[in-house]
Amino acid sequence: MRIIKAQDIENATRDLIVKEFHEDFTMFISQEARDYAQANGIKIIGKDDHSKPKKPEHMTHLNAKQLVLKNHPRIILRGKIDTFQAKTLEVQVLADELGHRNVVNMLGEVNDYARKILVADLMDKPLDDDITLIGLNEQELRFVSQHPTQYFGVGHIAPSYKMGKLAVELNLLRAMSREVELAAINAFADGQTKIERKDILRALNRLSSALYIMYLEVLAEGGES
Repeated sequence: MRIIKAQDIENATRDLIVKEFHEDFTMFISQEARDYAQANGIKIIGKDDHSKPKKPEHMTHLNAKQLVLKNHPRIILRGKIDTFQAKTLEVQVLADELGHRNVVNMLGEVNDYARKILVADLMDKPLDDDITLIGLNEQELRFVSQHPTQYFGVGHIAPSYKMGKLAVELNLLRAMSREVELAAINAFADGQTKIERKDILRALNRLSSALYIMYLEVLAEGGES
């Protein structure tokens, strides 16, 4: 029988969004490992748990304790973030092929930022109050996105196919970020007064600002050239 230590728990869960360690009948979980898991919010799925009835196919976990329908507003939000991240990677590949290293790096930062938002919802944990993205703080993101002529020499230009593929794809990514934001409002707002997870709503608003700035920057540099 294999004795599971704290290091084993850490190694197995390091890259997981939902921190779970699955025990089987070949393992013995040491008290050290259990203490580590408890201290770090890692759920140990015991041997007997695997024999319990599976969840219905039309339901999924909202959190470790609650099952909901897959069309629950927060599950829809998570799907939107997942799609957004997939599109971010696709645009990142394009930027790399076109030699826009700065855009590649900024999109990597955007993807990490979206992942933090997703994890904050999954784990019911608050986001950091300090929002910094693509080298700009929250106030700078807002100001630069609202005053493009001052920073890039271009105004609020309507998108066109003539702008080139990278600019068009960045504009699509910006639009998708708005869809994520709307899904978040649907998930966390109950009417006009009761608003939950204002940190996530605020973070998503700044995310779209960052993408708009990236789009304008590519335009100012001449599109794909």
